[in-house]
Amino acid sequence: MTLESLLLLFSSCVIVILLAILIFMYAKIRQLVRDVKELESRLTITDSEIEALVRNFEEIKKLNLK
Repeated sequence: MTLESLLLLFSSCVIVILLAILIFMYAKIRQLVRDVKELESRLTITDSEIEALVRNFEEIKKLNLK
């Protein structure tokens, strides 16, 4: 084999390996996006929940000051 053919073979192998890494990373990113969306749906807080939390905090604050 000549030097040019060896370089071509090496370059082709590198490209295939990088493509495999790219596909793996794409799959992992999609999985992370799904996980974030799932966590976001669990952490959604409504206005009424925030108001109740603020009221409870104010009551506890008044009790601790006395």
